[in-house]
Amino acid sequence: ATMGSEFIVELIDTFGEDARSLIASLRQALAGADIDAFRRAAHSLKSTSETLGATALAGMARELENMARAGSIDGTGERIERLAAEHEIVTRRLEEVRRGLSA
Repeated sequence: ATMGSEFIVELIDTFGEDARSLIASLRQALAGADIDAFRRAAHSLKSTSETLGATALAGMARELENMARAGSIDGTGERIERLAAEHEIVTRRLEEVRRGLSA
């Protein structure tokens, strides 16, 4: 494998772990009505997604971040679940890329 593909594999792995824990943080922050923690998790998820070119996911995270900025995370549960579903799709695509690279 070239240096480049090793870096990408690492990026994919890191994204997988980070994104999963950030989605868990969003759910937790919503449950605890912690707007600040919610905003931070959404912001991190947006940045991580943008880095990997997962634009739909980044857009969803940005929406959540903006809602938190505006001071209300009421009713975001459904959005979090849509985001989690999109994350699954992105993860599957990245897994395919990863398999191709490490082959």
